[in-house]
Amino acid sequence: MISVTSDMLTHVKLIDEQHHELFNRINAVESMGAAPDEKKKTEETLDFLGSYIVKHFEEEEEIQLETGYPQHRWHHEMHSWYIAEYHKLRKEYNENGFSEQFSHLLNESIMKWFVRHVKHVDVELGKYVRAHLK
Repeated sequence: MISVTSDMLTHVKLIDEQHHELFNRINAVESMGAAPDEKKKTEETLDFLGSYIVKHFEEEEEIQLETGYPQHRWHHEMHSWYIAEYHKLRKEYNENGFSEQFSHLLNESIMKWFVRHVKHVDVELGKYVRAHLK
């Protein structure tokens, strides 16, 4: 389970709120089991994640463009990679269902990357945005 810690805050309200929501949804998927009654809930959560990460990344990149963020292209490329990883994970789930392997892929491919991205990339973005939106 992951949660937004103080070293992950960008202090940009929209971005931080979305990070909280994403982590909550990712945690919901990770905590689910393989029981048949969990299947619909898992699929709904994965559907949400798929659409939400696209929305979040688009909104984050709009902020970058509005403020002239010099690392926008690099940041966009990281987002594109992350979306591709989500699609690989979704394909794994669609083909094989929930399993220990799926949980491991979720943790390694999605959650750990996202935590590192927020701590090291989005926090720097937040500093830039706050300095340029005054």
